[in-house]
Amino acid sequence: MADYSSTMKMGGYRRFTKDPDKWERSEGGGFAGLIGLPFFLAGILILLGAAGLIPVENRDQLPWWGGPAMAIMAAAFVGVGSWIMFGKRGASIDRALGRVVIWKSLLWWRGSDERDLSRFNKVSLRRDEGDSDSADSFPVELIGQNDRVRVFGSTDYAASRRTAVELALFLDMPLENSCFSETETIPPERAALNLVQRTREAGDMPYSPPPEKGLAQVEEGPGWLRISLKERPLRPLQVAGTLVPPAIYGFLVYQFGPWLIATKTPPGVRAAMYVALGLVLVFLPLAGLVKKALTAYLARTEIKAGNNVLDVYMKGVIFEKQDVIRTGDIIDLQVTGVSAWSKRDKHKPSAGIIARTADREVSFAIGVSMEEAEYLRSIILAKML
Repeated sequence: MADYSSTMKMGGYRRFTKDPDKWERSEGGGFAGLIGLPFFLAGILILLGAAGLIPVENRDQLPWWGGPAMAIMAAAFVGVGSWIMFGKRGASIDRALGRVVIWKSLLWWRGSDERDLSRFNKVSLRRDEGDSDSADSFPVELIGQNDRVRVFGSTDYAASRRTAVELALFLDMPLENSCFSETETIPPERAALNLVQRTREAGDMPYSPPPEKGLAQVEEGPGWLRISLKERPLRPLQVAGTLVPPAIYGFLVYQFGPWLIATKTPPGVRAAMYVALGLVLVFLPLAGLVKKALTAYLARTEIKAGNNVLDVYMKGVIFEKQDVIRTGDIIDLQVTGVSAWSKRDKHKPSAGIIARTADREVSFAIGVSMEEAEYLRSIILAKML
Protein backbone atom coordinates (compact mmCIF):
# COMPACT_ATOMS: atom_id res chain seq x y z
CA MET A 1 0.00 0.00 0.00
CA ALA A 2 1.19 3.53 -0.77
CA ASP A 3 2.71 5.37 2.17
CA TYR A 4 -0.25 7.62 2.74
CA SER A 5 0.94 9.59 5.74
CA SER A 6 4.40 10.47 4.43
CA THR A 7 3.13 11.38 0.96
CA MET A 8 0.45 13.59 2.47
CA LYS A 9 3.10 15.49 4.40
CA MET A 10 5.34 15.93 1.34
CA GLY A 11 2.55 16.86 -1.03
CA GLY A 12 0.86 19.29 1.31
CA TYR A 13 -2.43 17.39 1.38
CA ARG A 14 -4.37 16.97 4.63
CA ARG A 15 -6.61 14.34 6.16
CA PHE A 16 -9.77 15.42 7.98
CA THR A 17 -9.65 12.90 10.84
CA LYS A 18 -7.00 11.80 13.36
CA ASP A 19 -7.75 8.09 12.83
CA PRO A 20 -5.26 6.85 10.17
CA ASP A 21 -7.86 4.37 8.85
CA LYS A 22 -10.62 6.94 8.39
CA TRP A 23 -11.12 9.58 5.71
CA GLU A 24 -13.87 12.19 5.92
CA ARG A 25 -14.95 15.12 3.82
CA SER A 26 -18.01 17.36 3.96
CA GLU A 27 -19.50 20.08 1.77
CA GLY A 28 -21.98 22.86 2.47
CA GLY A 29 -22.61 25.39 5.19
CA GLY A 30 -20.16 28.12 6.10
CA PHE A 31 -20.11 31.53 4.44
CA ALA A 32 -21.24 30.01 1.13
CA GLY A 33 -24.54 29.17 2.82
CA LEU A 34 -25.36 32.88 3.09
CA ILE A 35 -26.31 32.73 -0.61
CA GLY A 36 -29.49 30.99 0.52
CA LEU A 37 -30.48 33.76 2.96
CA PRO A 38 -32.39 35.91 0.39
CA PHE A 39 -34.41 32.85 -0.73
CA PHE A 40 -35.19 31.94 2.89
CA LEU A 41 -36.28 35.48 3.84
CA ALA A 42 -38.38 35.85 0.67
CA GLY A 43 -40.14 32.59 1.50
CA ILE A 44 -40.87 33.74 5.05
CA LEU A 45 -42.33 37.04 3.81
CA ILE A 46 -44.54 35.28 1.25
CA LEU A 47 -45.69 32.84 3.93
CA LEU A 48 -46.57 35.68 6.33
CA GLY A 49 -48.47 37.39 3.52
CA ALA A 50 -50.39 34.19 2.72
CA ALA A 51 -51.30 33.82 6.40
CA GLY A 52 -52.51 37.43 6.59
CA LEU A 53 -49.94 38.41 9.20
CA ILE A 54 -48.54 41.19 7.01
CA PRO A 55 -50.57 43.41 4.68
CA VAL A 56 -50.84 42.39 1.02
CA GLU A 57 -52.02 44.96 -1.52
CA ASN A 58 -55.35 44.08 -3.22
CA ARG A 59 -55.65 40.98 -1.08
CA ASP A 60 -59.45 41.00 -1.44
CA GLN A 61 -59.08 40.73 -5.23
CA LEU A 62 -57.06 37.53 -5.12
CA PRO A 63 -58.83 34.41 -6.51
CA TRP A 64 -59.69 31.57 -4.16
CA TRP A 65 -56.50 29.74 -5.07
CA GLY A 66 -54.26 32.80 -4.43
CA GLY A 67 -53.56 31.94 -0.79
CA PRO A 68 -52.62 28.26 -1.42
CA ALA A 69 -50.46 29.31 -4.40
CA MET A 70 -48.59 31.81 -2.21
CA ALA A 71 -48.11 29.12 0.45
CA ILE A 72 -46.67 26.68 -2.13
CA MET A 73 -44.35 29.39 -3.45
CA ALA A 74 -43.27 30.22 0.10
CA ALA A 75 -42.52 26.58 0.84
CA ALA A 76 -40.38 26.34 -2.30
CA PHE A 77 -38.37 29.45 -1.41
CA VAL A 78 -37.95 28.41 2.23
CA GLY A 79 -36.93 24.89 1.16
CA VAL A 80 -34.31 26.10 -1.31
CA GLY A 81 -32.96 28.70 1.12
CA SER A 82 -32.84 26.22 4.00
CA TRP A 83 -30.96 23.63 1.94
CA ILE A 84 -28.38 26.17 0.75
CA MET A 85 -27.87 27.59 4.27
CA PHE A 86 -28.15 24.52 6.46
CA GLY A 87 -27.80 21.56 4.09
CA LYS A 88 -24.61 19.53 4.16
CA ARG A 89 -23.40 16.38 2.50
CA GLY A 90 -20.24 14.37 2.78
CA ALA A 91 -18.50 11.02 2.78
CA SER A 92 -16.80 8.92 5.41
CA ILE A 93 -14.53 6.00 4.51
CA ASP A 94 -13.19 3.46 6.97
CA ARG A 95 -10.41 1.24 5.64
CA ALA A 96 -10.41 -1.03 8.69
CA LEU A 97 -14.14 -1.80 8.44
CA GLY A 98 -14.18 -1.70 4.62
CA ARG A 99 -17.07 0.76 4.62
CA VAL A 100 -18.10 3.84 2.61
CA VAL A 101 -20.84 6.05 4.08
CA ILE A 102 -22.40 8.83 2.00
CA TRP A 103 -24.55 11.17 4.08
CA LYS A 104 -26.76 14.24 3.77
CA SER A 105 -28.08 16.45 6.55
CA LEU A 106 -30.46 19.37 7.01
CA LEU A 107 -30.56 20.85 10.51
CA TRP A 108 -31.41 17.88 12.75
CA TRP A 109 -32.28 15.45 9.91
CA ARG A 110 -29.57 13.16 8.59
CA GLY A 111 -29.76 10.43 5.97
CA SER A 112 -26.98 8.05 4.94
CA ASP A 113 -26.17 5.36 2.39
CA GLU A 114 -23.61 2.70 3.31
CA ARG A 115 -21.57 0.77 0.70
CA ASP A 116 -18.97 -1.99 0.86
CA LEU A 117 -15.52 -0.56 0.08
CA SER A 118 -14.48 -3.77 -1.69
CA ARG A 119 -16.97 -2.96 -4.49
CA PHE A 120 -14.70 -0.15 -5.72
CA ASN A 121 -11.34 -0.39 -7.44
CA LYS A 122 -10.43 3.14 -8.61
CA VAL A 123 -10.86 6.84 -7.93
CA SER A 124 -12.31 8.94 -10.74
CA LEU A 125 -11.98 12.67 -11.41
CA ARG A 126 -14.12 13.94 -14.28
CA ARG A 127 -15.58 17.15 -15.63
CA ASP A 128 -19.29 17.95 -15.83
CA GLU A 129 -19.65 20.75 -18.35
CA GLY A 130 -21.72 23.70 -17.22
CA ASP A 131 -23.88 25.98 -19.31
CA SER A 132 -24.38 29.72 -19.66
CA ASP A 133 -25.70 29.91 -16.09
CA SER A 134 -23.31 27.53 -14.32
CA ALA A 135 -19.60 26.73 -14.24
CA ASP A 136 -17.99 23.40 -14.96
CA SER A 137 -17.83 21.10 -11.96
CA PHE A 138 -15.32 18.38 -11.13
CA PRO A 139 -16.82 15.49 -9.13
CA VAL A 140 -14.62 12.92 -7.41
CA GLU A 141 -16.08 9.41 -7.41
CA LEU A 142 -15.28 5.87 -6.33
CA ILE A 143 -15.89 3.48 -9.21
CA GLY A 144 -16.28 -0.30 -9.33
CA GLN A 145 -17.39 -2.76 -11.94
CA ASN A 146 -21.09 -2.27 -11.21
CA ASP A 147 -21.16 0.68 -8.85
CA ARG A 148 -20.06 4.28 -8.54
CA VAL A 149 -20.53 6.84 -5.79
CA ARG A 150 -19.75 10.53 -5.56
CA VAL A 151 -17.65 11.55 -2.56
CA PHE A 152 -16.79 15.16 -3.38
CA GLY A 153 -17.36 17.84 -6.00
CA SER A 154 -16.26 21.40 -6.67
CA THR A 155 -16.11 23.99 -9.43
CA ASP A 156 -12.45 24.43 -8.47
CA TYR A 157 -10.40 21.86 -10.39
CA ALA A 158 -7.41 22.18 -8.06
CA ALA A 159 -9.54 21.43 -4.98
CA SER A 160 -11.14 18.40 -6.64
CA ARG A 161 -7.79 17.09 -7.84
CA ARG A 162 -6.24 17.45 -4.37
CA THR A 163 -9.13 15.46 -2.95
CA ALA A 164 -8.84 12.80 -5.67
CA VAL A 165 -5.08 12.44 -5.06
CA GLU A 166 -5.62 12.22 -1.32
CA LEU A 167 -8.25 9.53 -1.77
CA ALA A 168 -6.16 7.52 -4.26
CA LEU A 169 -3.26 7.47 -1.80
CA PHE A 170 -5.49 6.66 1.15
CA LEU A 171 -7.17 3.72 -0.60
CA ASP A 172 -4.15 2.65 -2.68
CA MET A 173 -6.28 2.85 -5.83
CA PRO A 174 -5.41 4.21 -9.29
CA LEU A 175 -6.64 7.69 -10.15
CA GLU A 176 -8.50 8.07 -13.45
CA ASN A 177 -8.53 11.68 -14.64
CA SER A 178 -10.96 12.15 -17.55
CA CYS A 179 -11.37 15.94 -17.29
CA PHE A 180 -9.65 16.66 -20.58
CA SER A 181 -9.28 15.40 -24.13
CA GLU A 182 -7.47 12.23 -23.07
CA THR A 183 -8.11 10.06 -20.03
CA GLU A 184 -5.06 9.59 -17.80
CA THR A 185 -4.86 6.64 -15.39
CA ILE A 186 -2.29 7.26 -12.65
CA PRO A 187 -1.07 4.51 -10.28
CA PRO A 188 -1.47 5.47 -6.61
CA GLU A 189 2.27 5.69 -6.00
CA ARG A 190 2.51 8.41 -8.68
CA ALA A 191 -0.67 10.30 -7.83
CA ALA A 192 1.03 13.05 -5.78
CA LEU A 193 3.88 13.55 -8.26
CA ASN A 194 4.05 16.53 -10.57
CA LEU A 195 3.59 16.17 -14.32
CA VAL A 196 7.28 15.86 -15.19
CA GLN A 197 7.88 13.23 -12.49
CA ARG A 198 4.84 11.19 -13.57
CA THR A 199 5.84 11.29 -17.22
CA ARG A 200 9.44 10.29 -16.48
CA GLU A 201 8.41 7.40 -14.25
CA ALA A 202 5.87 6.18 -16.77
CA GLY A 203 8.52 6.28 -19.50
CA ASP A 204 5.92 7.60 -21.92
CA MET A 205 7.54 10.26 -24.08
CA PRO A 206 4.77 12.45 -25.50
CA TYR A 207 4.49 13.04 -29.24
CA SER A 208 1.71 14.19 -31.53
CA PRO A 209 2.41 14.87 -35.21
CA PRO A 210 2.31 18.48 -36.43
CA PRO A 211 -0.82 19.63 -38.26
CA GLU A 212 -0.85 20.12 -42.00
CA LYS A 213 -1.78 23.76 -41.50
CA GLY A 214 -1.27 25.56 -38.23
CA LEU A 215 -1.13 29.00 -36.68
CA ALA A 216 2.02 28.46 -34.61
CA GLN A 217 5.62 29.22 -35.54
CA VAL A 218 7.96 26.90 -33.63
CA GLU A 219 11.63 27.46 -32.95
CA GLU A 220 13.73 25.22 -30.74
CA GLY A 221 17.25 24.48 -29.70
CA PRO A 222 19.11 22.53 -27.01
CA GLY A 223 17.04 22.96 -23.84
CA TRP A 224 14.69 25.65 -25.14
CA LEU A 225 11.53 26.01 -27.20
CA ARG A 226 9.77 29.12 -28.47
CA ILE A 227 6.25 29.11 -29.91
CA SER A 228 4.76 32.23 -31.49
CA LEU A 229 1.02 32.40 -32.12
CA LYS A 230 -1.11 35.01 -33.86
CA GLU A 231 -4.88 35.09 -33.95
CA ARG A 232 -6.76 33.68 -36.92
CA PRO A 233 -7.26 36.33 -39.63
CA LEU A 234 -10.78 37.46 -40.41
CA ARG A 235 -12.48 35.38 -43.06
CA PRO A 236 -14.76 36.91 -45.72
CA LEU A 237 -17.73 34.92 -44.43
CA GLN A 238 -17.25 36.44 -40.96
CA VAL A 239 -17.37 39.95 -42.42
CA ALA A 240 -20.37 39.12 -44.61
CA GLY A 241 -22.24 37.58 -41.67
CA THR A 242 -21.62 40.66 -39.54
CA LEU A 243 -23.11 42.95 -42.20
CA VAL A 244 -26.44 41.07 -42.27
CA PRO A 245 -27.93 42.64 -39.06
CA PRO A 246 -27.17 46.24 -40.19
CA ALA A 247 -28.80 45.43 -43.53
CA ILE A 248 -31.90 44.19 -41.70
CA TYR A 249 -31.91 47.42 -39.67
CA GLY A 250 -31.79 49.52 -42.83
CA PHE A 251 -34.63 47.49 -44.35
CA LEU A 252 -36.81 47.91 -41.25
CA VAL A 253 -36.21 51.67 -41.08
CA TYR A 254 -36.93 52.07 -44.80
CA GLN A 255 -40.12 49.98 -44.67
CA PHE A 256 -41.63 51.02 -41.36
CA GLY A 257 -40.25 54.55 -40.88
CA PRO A 258 -42.90 56.19 -43.11
CA TRP A 259 -45.62 54.10 -41.49
CA LEU A 260 -44.58 55.30 -38.01
CA ILE A 261 -44.74 58.90 -39.25
CA ALA A 262 -48.10 58.34 -40.94
CA THR A 263 -49.59 56.87 -37.76
CA LYS A 264 -48.33 59.96 -35.85
CA THR A 265 -46.14 57.92 -33.53
CA PRO A 266 -44.54 60.39 -31.06
CA PRO A 267 -41.00 61.41 -32.09
CA GLY A 268 -39.59 60.28 -28.73
CA VAL A 269 -41.04 56.78 -29.20
CA ARG A 270 -39.66 56.59 -32.75
CA ALA A 271 -36.24 57.70 -31.58
CA ALA A 272 -36.24 55.13 -28.76
CA MET A 273 -37.16 52.37 -31.22
CA TYR A 274 -34.45 53.41 -33.68
CA VAL A 275 -31.82 53.61 -30.93
CA ALA A 276 -32.76 50.23 -29.40
CA LEU A 277 -32.80 48.46 -32.77
CA GLY A 278 -29.62 50.25 -33.84
CA LEU A 279 -27.84 49.13 -30.69
CA VAL A 280 -28.76 45.47 -31.23
CA LEU A 281 -28.54 45.25 -35.03
CA VAL A 282 -25.81 47.77 -35.89
CA PHE A 283 -23.59 48.85 -33.00
CA LEU A 284 -23.01 45.48 -31.30
CA PRO A 285 -22.27 43.50 -34.51
CA LEU A 286 -19.96 46.19 -35.90
CA ALA A 287 -18.21 46.62 -32.54
CA GLY A 288 -17.66 42.86 -32.46
CA LEU A 289 -16.24 42.94 -35.98
CA VAL A 290 -13.87 45.79 -35.10
CA LYS A 291 -12.72 43.90 -32.00
CA LYS A 292 -12.06 40.74 -34.04
CA ALA A 293 -10.16 42.74 -36.65
CA LEU A 294 -7.99 44.48 -34.02
CA THR A 295 -7.40 41.18 -32.22
CA ALA A 296 -6.35 39.46 -35.43
CA TYR A 297 -3.93 42.32 -36.19
CA LEU A 298 -2.52 43.11 -32.73
CA ALA A 299 -2.93 40.08 -30.46
CA ARG A 300 -0.18 37.51 -30.11
CA THR A 301 1.03 34.83 -27.75
CA GLU A 302 4.58 33.67 -27.12
CA ILE A 303 5.35 30.51 -25.18
CA LYS A 304 8.84 29.61 -23.99
CA ALA A 305 9.49 26.20 -22.49
CA GLY A 306 12.55 24.58 -20.98
CA ASN A 307 13.68 22.27 -18.20
CA ASN A 308 13.01 24.82 -15.47
CA VAL A 309 10.19 27.16 -16.47
CA LEU A 310 7.18 27.60 -18.71
CA ASP A 311 6.86 31.24 -19.73
CA VAL A 312 3.59 32.39 -21.33
CA TYR A 313 3.34 35.95 -22.68
CA MET A 314 0.01 37.16 -24.10
CA LYS A 315 -0.71 40.54 -25.67
CA GLY A 316 -4.27 41.53 -26.51
CA VAL A 317 -5.82 44.69 -27.87
CA ILE A 318 -5.87 46.45 -24.48
CA PHE A 319 -4.06 44.07 -22.12
CA GLU A 320 -0.65 42.48 -21.68
CA LYS A 321 0.03 39.52 -19.42
CA GLN A 322 2.95 37.27 -18.58
CA ASP A 323 2.91 34.09 -16.47
CA VAL A 324 6.07 32.24 -15.47
CA ILE A 325 5.62 28.81 -13.89
CA ARG A 326 8.27 26.46 -12.55
CA THR A 327 7.99 23.12 -14.36
CA GLY A 328 8.24 21.33 -11.02
CA ASP A 329 5.01 23.03 -9.91
CA ILE A 330 2.94 21.92 -12.91
CA ILE A 331 0.56 19.06 -12.10
CA ASP A 332 -1.35 19.01 -15.40
CA LEU A 333 -0.82 20.25 -18.93
CA GLN A 334 -3.97 19.46 -20.88
CA VAL A 335 -5.82 20.34 -24.05
CA THR A 336 -9.43 21.39 -23.52
CA GLY A 337 -12.34 21.85 -25.89
CA VAL A 338 -13.50 18.48 -27.21
CA SER A 339 -13.60 15.55 -24.80
CA ALA A 340 -12.32 12.24 -26.18
CA TRP A 341 -11.81 13.81 -29.61
CA SER A 342 -11.27 11.72 -32.72
CA LYS A 343 -9.69 12.41 -36.12
CA ARG A 344 -12.89 13.94 -37.43
CA ASP A 345 -12.64 16.59 -34.69
CA LYS A 346 -9.03 17.53 -35.46
CA HIS A 347 -9.90 20.77 -37.23
CA LYS A 348 -12.36 21.94 -34.56
CA PRO A 349 -11.12 24.91 -32.51
CA SER A 350 -9.91 23.98 -29.06
CA ALA A 351 -10.43 25.88 -25.83
CA GLY A 352 -6.65 25.99 -25.54
CA ILE A 353 -3.99 24.38 -23.39
CA ILE A 354 -4.19 24.71 -19.61
CA ALA A 355 -1.13 24.49 -17.35
CA ARG A 356 -2.23 23.87 -13.77
CA THR A 357 -0.38 24.13 -10.49
CA ALA A 358 -1.73 23.56 -7.00
CA ASP A 359 -2.95 27.15 -6.73
CA ARG A 360 -3.43 28.58 -10.23
CA GLU A 361 -3.98 27.80 -13.89
CA VAL A 362 -2.75 29.45 -17.08
CA SER A 363 -4.58 29.06 -20.41
CA PHE A 364 -3.01 29.75 -23.78
CA ALA A 365 -3.26 28.79 -27.49
CA ILE A 366 -7.02 29.32 -27.35
CA GLY A 367 -8.68 28.84 -30.71
CA VAL A 368 -6.07 26.66 -32.42
CA SER A 369 -7.35 23.36 -33.79
CA MET A 370 -7.50 20.30 -31.55
CA GLU A 371 -4.81 18.68 -33.69
CA GLU A 372 -2.45 21.64 -33.35
CA ALA A 373 -3.16 21.99 -29.61
CA GLU A 374 -2.19 18.34 -29.04
CA TYR A 375 0.99 18.87 -31.06
CA LEU A 376 1.95 22.00 -29.10
CA ARG A 377 1.27 20.25 -25.80
CA SER A 378 3.46 17.32 -26.78
CA ILE A 379 6.48 19.44 -27.78
CA ILE A 380 6.15 21.65 -24.68
CA LEU A 381 6.04 18.62 -22.38
CA ALA A 382 8.93 16.96 -24.22
CA LYS A 383 11.06 20.09 -23.72
CA MET A 384 10.09 20.25 -20.02
CA LEU A 385 11.43 16.73 -19.55
